Amino acid sequence: MGRIAFMKTLRISDDVHQKLTALLGELVAQTSKMQTYQDAIEAMLNQSVILPLSCLVRSKVLCLGIDISATQLRRSLYAML
Repeated sequence: MGRIAFMKTLRISDDVHQKLTALLGELVAQTSKMQTYQDAIEAMLNQSVILPLSCLVRSKVLCLGIDISATQLRRSLYAML
């Protein structure tokens, strides 16, 4: 982590604050060191990936137990566009 030159204020909902605080608690438990909200946000950003919509839909379809081929899924997605 580099030196922080400027600080910013973020407005977040109570729900997001609660989730961020839970993540902060997990980081403290994993590292056995005090952590900041910035550490929690950085951890979240470093672990995040951007998935294509088709992957997200396919995983949702699989979770629901719906049997659909990749071709059918692709056609359905293109029809929505």
